[in-house]
Amino acid sequence: MMKRLLYILLGISLAACGNKASKAPQVEEPENSDTVLVTNAQFELMNMAVDTVGMHRFEKVIPLSGIVDVPPQYKAIVSTLVDGYIKDIYVQEGESVRAGQLLFTLDSPEFLQLQKDYLEYCSQLDFLESEYIRQKTLFAENIVSKKKFLEAESNYKVAKASVLSLKQLLSQLNANVESINSGNINKSIHIYASISGDITKVYVTKGQPISKSDLVAEIINPKEKVILLSVYEKDIFDIYDGQELSFTIPQAPEMMFRATVHKIGKSLNGSERTISVQAVLTDKTKTQLIVGMIVHASIIVKAKEYLSVPYEALISKDGVDYILKLNKKVENGYSFILTPVETGVRNEDLVEIIPSKEVSQGVNFLSKGAYDIL
Repeated sequence: MMKRLLYILLGISLAACGNKASKAPQVEEPENSDTVLVTNAQFELMNMAVDTVGMHRFEKVIPLSGIVDVPPQYKAIVSTLVDGYIKDIYVQEGESVRAGQLLFTLDSPEFLQLQKDYLEYCSQLDFLESEYIRQKTLFAENIVSKKKFLEAESNYKVAKASVLSLKQLLSQLNANVESINSGNINKSIHIYASISGDITKVYVTKGQPISKSDLVAEIINPKEKVILLSVYEKDIFDIYDGQELSFTIPQAPEMMFRATVHKIGKSLNGSERTISVQAVLTDKTKTQLIVGMIVHASIIVKAKEYLSVPYEALISKDGVDYILKLNKKVENGYSFILTPVETGVRNEDLVEIIPSKEVSQGVNFLSKGAYDIL
């Protein structure tokens, strides 16, 4: 082992300040090549500290990132089934609505044509049904050909199916079918909210032409907010339902929020090899957060105590780790022995020390300032 000896003499320090008459105090010679002597003056000047090797708690923390969102069943996209022009808008972004509330009206020539087609098929249906029944009877008596009977049957069934499908489509467009049957045709379609919630997006303006593939608005139920997180494949076995986690948001990093793991995905996503995890929020937190906010979360999944020392007490030389084990207190300072150690797991501040004959629980060591003296 390399011979180590460092002296900082109080007399020399005073001489540097102009007091040449002072004499340096005597410090004992090192007892062996692994001994390091530290004077009281050096110990105080460099804010060194002696501590005891002990057991400390190590926690495994999994970092997660995600976003505030709502489950799909609490989010609705408002659209229309036909082309047309936005006539009236009754809501705006940020407004709360209830299920069934009128949001927009749409003028649609296509809607007019659907009503017209429906009435035409309805007017033909009675005649085609009678003709089908008549041809069926005549065919049974061998008076008409099978071809005529099948033609009448086909015409009737096509008309019947058309009436039923058009009736269903008109109902989906919130049309009053009974009123249409009475001959009352309306060019405007009323668009209603399918769920209660907040209008988060309005994609149209008054008079704007839209097609059936266009989005009109978006509704989100804010009472059902969750956070959606991504967990790397290597960490997924440490995550379970009911597990608590903490998270922050960039907008208020000093605030700490809590959530609970609720659902864990069953498949890996993309090349990043992550799994989706959903966590539920407290009612209070739901009111504080906004959908779309980014979150930075962490889960403490394991905690275990290890015999350990602070990182700054560790000295590395030629691939070997050492600590300065306290040998004894001498007249003018401290005597330490440079002692090799085997290390294990680490966290942000501590490193595990594998117990040995030289280092075990209760041994005193230089916990602060070791790096500066060697």
